[in-house]
Amino acid sequence: MILFQNLKIEKEQPTTDFINIMMILYVLLSCVLLLNMLIGILSSTFDMVKQNCDIEWKYARSTLLKEYSRAQPFLFPFFPFLFPFIIWFRRKLHQEHSKNRQKDSNLTEENERDKLIEAVCDRFMFGNLVGGSDGDGDMEDQSFETRMKFRKQKSVLLQIAQKVKSKSKTQK
Repeated sequence: MILFQNLKIEKEQPTTDFINIMMILYVLLSCVLLLNMLIGILSSTFDMVKQNCDIEWKYARSTLLKEYSRAQPFLFPFFPFLFPFIIWFRRKLHQEHSKNRQKDSNLTEENERDKLIEAVCDRFMFGNLVGGSDGDGDMEDQSFETRMKFRKQKSVLLQIAQKVKSKSKTQK
């Protein structure tokens, strides 16, 4: 009998390195081979589709023509007649848009004028409320009177603003 314990293989390291290198080469070559096969299959499929594409296109065109030939007569293109109408409509929209912008700018001027009048009236009323107290304790009576004066003056100022606005409109 042979005893395996006494059997020693010298130079074991170079053999395992060779086997590892061969395994890496095998894996790389098999990947390249499989990719080459995949490219071949895809190219043959593409060639078949390319050969049949002309036939498929002609078939689809014939079915479309067949469908339209039975459906209704050929329609005249209306674009040359519609084009001037489209241009006219766009001009009208542009004119309306510019008019609306002018109205909006006038409204903002009027709003600013009204805000200014309200701010002046508020400042006047606040000044009268703060400076109008004598220390007698009649603050409520004075504030009521001041509010009434304020309303009268505000209505007068608003009437003046409307007159100025109407004059500016007639001048335009």
